Amino acid sequence: MYSLGIITLVAICPSCFLSFYGVVMATTPKIKPGKVTKIKKTDSRCFLEGLFFRSPDTLVESCGLEGRSQLREFRLDKNLGADSALYTHTTKLTKQVPVKKIFAEGVVDLKGKTYGLSYTAHKLFVYNRDTWQVEKTLKFPYGQV
Repeated sequence: MYSLGIITLVAICPSCFLSFYGVVMATTPKIKPGKVTKIKKTDSRCFLEGLFFRSPDTLVESCGLEGRSQLREFRLDKNLGADSALYTHTTKLTKQVPVKKIFAEGVVDLKGKTYGLSYTAHKLFVYNRDTWQVEKTLKFPYGQV
């Protein structure tokens, strides 16, 4: 499975896709296909914009809505169910950081950094991968006017 962050990149910058695509494929952990055992509702206050697996048991998402945007990280824990052959998953929010004053959109990890995109604000944020502190803000020339 590949990071969904490339979908955002393709939608807003098709010419950037080929150079970026190879890097994402090389750095994204491989996730084995599984069986859907339960579907959970997402937070209705979160307009899901970006989503990727940082590792097989860690999921990162970007929630949009101007003034309420945030980056969130979830840990997926396997629990042995009542039937020893059945596993259930619990989801624990392990990190949450507000992204103020913009509509947060795509998010992806690349070369030890986390990148967050707002094409409505024409900005690309470079975050420290561990703390999610903004290290740099870059202009992004593509997006909505």
